[in-house]
Amino acid sequence: MAGTSSSHRHEADHSTGFYNWFHDVIASSTGVPVAVLVTVLVAFSSEAISAFYNRVRDRPLFWLRSRCVSLILHNILSSLLHGLRLALMFTLMLIFMTLDPWLCFAVLVGGVIGHLVCQWSFSWQSEIPDKEGCLRSQW
Repeated sequence: MAGTSSSHRHEADHSTGFYNWFHDVIASSTGVPVAVLVTVLVAFSSEAISAFYNRVRDRPLFWLRSRCVSLILHNILSSLLHGLRLALMFTLMLIFMTLDPWLCFAVLVGGVIGHLVCQWSFSWQSEIPDKEGCLRSQW
């Protein structure tokens, strides 16, 4: 061992994992347009799930007879939605970290369109008063 120097080269192994698969997709002839479209849809879906998660979180499912079962189902549903939302957001983070300008733009466009459509549609639904709300209103 004396007299020998060991050189450690720290290089990323791109033979496996997300980036290798993603590079193969992008390298194909239709890869970039398809990847941009899929990225927009994933970002849109992430915003839709976030809006639905906020709606479920704010309004428990008390339409069941048993309040205990209703709370258990509400917690399970909100936990599953939260997990799905996290998975989509981490996927979008990985896509954005490729630093491909078209994909970064697709993440932003999908997020903006998803937020606009989903937040707007859920806010319109929440503005509709129920019967008791109409009776209590001053107008």
